[in-house]
Amino acid sequence: AFRFTADTSATYLLSARYGGIEYFSQPVATNPARPDTAVMVIVADTSSSAPVLVRQRTLLISRPDESGTRTVLDWFVLGNPGEETRVAPDTVRPAWGTPLPPEAQNIELADNRMSQFSPDALVFRGDSALIFAPLSPGDKELMLEYHIPGTLRRFLVPSDRIADSVFVLMEEPS
Repeated sequence: AFRFTADTSATYLLSARYGGIEYFSQPVATNPARPDTAVMVIVADTSSSAPVLVRQRTLLISRPDESGTRTVLDWFVLGNPGEETRVAPDTVRPAWGTPLPPEAQNIELADNRMSQFSPDALVFRGDSALIFAPLSPGDKELMLEYHIPGTLRRFLVPSDRIADSVFVLMEEPS
């Protein structure tokens, strides 16, 4: 049991380190009238071959801006359906990766505040996004942002794995 006086302007998390990986709880409620009574931190053994699935991929493609460039939000929901945390097999190969469109420019994490991955855990190599962070069991979201030329008549999004669902939303000026 943990007892503390909650500061309602703060966010509290519980964490545990297991097998060299830090696991975190969901944020703990700070409303004294509705305290959390069953916060759980789940830890797992690790594997460099645990499967990671693309549960959903959503592409939000803006209309061309004044420079003629479109902004793309490429949003992945990754799922680790097993009981082991997926880890990178070494420092050169990622825990997970995906190819990106060859026209993608200025690739970055879309919003650090909303991401479940640290910018330090991501590497953009050529036309690929690579995650070097552990992927614990359950779902994780990865949101990337990049730009493509607005003059493209055809936009191919490569994938080396099948996604359960794919959504494409494109804004056009007309």
